[in-house]
Amino acid sequence: MARHRVGGLESPVRVIDPHVAGGRAAVQHLVPRLRKAALYLFFELVSRMVRS
Repeated sequence: MARHRVGGLESPVRVIDPHVAGGRAAVQHLVPRLRKAALYLFFELVSRMVRS
């Protein structure tokens, strides 16, 4: 029974860890895209202001 309880306690940690690591990886992966999108929108606004 002790092993079963320990396994039950360990499994949630093992399940949570990959999600946390995956979340961090996703954020690090999306940050450059967000920066590019922000720069693109900024230049689009500037170009439209200059044109008008």
